[in-house]
Amino acid sequence: MTGIAILDVVLGLVVVYLLLSLLCTIVNEWIAQATRLRARTLRAGIETLLNDTKFKRVTEELYRHPLIAGLRQGERDPSYIPGALFAKAFLAQTEKKLAAIGNDLSPGSFLANIDRIVEKYEQLKMEIYRKGQIVAQRVEEAEQVLEQLRQRERNLRRSGATPGELATAENQLATGEDVAKNAQREQDDYIREYLGYAGTQTQKMAQLEAEQVCYRHIAEVLKGFVTADGATVAELEAHLARWYEQAANRLTGWYRRKMMAITLGVAAVVALLFNADTIGMARNIWIDGEIAQMIQRAAATAAQRCSITDLKAGDRPECSTENLIETLQARRRLPLGWYADAMPLARGLCPEGDLLRRARDEARRIAGDAGRPVDERTEADTRLKRAEAQLATACAPYVLDYLRWVIGIALTVLALSLFTLFWFDVLRRFVTLRSSGNPSAA
Repeated sequence: MTGIAILDVVLGLVVVYLLLSLLCTIVNEWIAQATRLRARTLRAGIETLLNDTKFKRVTEELYRHPLIAGLRQGERDPSYIPGALFAKAFLAQTEKKLAAIGNDLSPGSFLANIDRIVEKYEQLKMEIYRKGQIVAQRVEEAEQVLEQLRQRERNLRRSGATPGELATAENQLATGEDVAKNAQREQDDYIREYLGYAGTQTQKMAQLEAEQVCYRHIAEVLKGFVTADGATVAELEAHLARWYEQAANRLTGWYRRKMMAITLGVAAVVALLFNADTIGMARNIWIDGEIAQMIQRAAATAAQRCSITDLKAGDRPECSTENLIETLQARRRLPLGWYADAMPLARGLCPEGDLLRRARDEARRIAGDAGRPVDERTEADTRLKRAEAQLATACAPYVLDYLRWVIGIALTVLALSLFTLFWFDVLRRFVTLRSSGNPSAA
């Protein structure tokens, strides 16, 4: 201790906050790893960046590119993607998509031909619509013919037709079933394989439209950096990387806000687990300082009137150190934790509690002494019950005591949240963690 009460309180609280906030930082890191929070935040940011939040097809194709897939850890998405890799992977996927809709298109002509690309998408949507109408019509017609053949076969059986007529009807029915199966298989193949899209025809159309909107959005962004005429692939990569890095800085803010919410929850659990009541801790540290001063004064007084031999023997009452030893034993503990006198369990903080407990203990001793007269023991038993009843009510915490405890816990949660951010920054600065370190230069 420094000897200055207020400074002792401040230093004590800071030490407790640092230790508990370090625990919160470790728990936060574990939660972030377990929930893949960084990777999910990055993917959500890229979806927003590309205006691909509805079907996420462009983002999914981007993540499947070898440059990005190589950053994965098993099944885990990468938690950081360098801007240069993002730009190369996106333009490579764009080239693949442009080649699928027009073999004379390339990333270099992406900006100049964006209107043409949009037109190609319109043609694709029309082609998908027509193809879907054709296969759907074939299925419908095959089902109608099959139903007619089934009805004809049932009518022949009810009318007592000849075996030859029944055999002909059954052969026609089998042929109709084969036609219906082939039509249904064609429709299934169309849904499953046509242009690699999955889902119904309506979903196909919506997915194509989402891609169309995404590429137009990217083109409009890039036109703000370079002119449509004469834009090289290298220029597009450079500006795409710069645009992505700027967005990644905003993602850091998203991530910190999510982590702040998690930190508040973790800090609340830790504060309750250790009963880290700021007001109570400050009070205990302050009282410890007062006790230390009291012990110093008592020791100085005893040194003036008692010799070392008297202090060791303890025969003279004025030289007894028993009370000081009891006080030291009672205060040998941390300023936080679930002690009997800690809120909200405290029942012995009031001064009259000491007197009542002494009276109770003395009455219990007399009442349990079989060598004493019966009337004396009866009177002691009455005093014992009275002391226990008074002790049960005299030192019960008031509503304000609980309110003070709640406020103290709330202050601890707030302080731990701030100190946790301090530890996070320290770890980022001095320990390059795998998932939270500074990104490498790309």
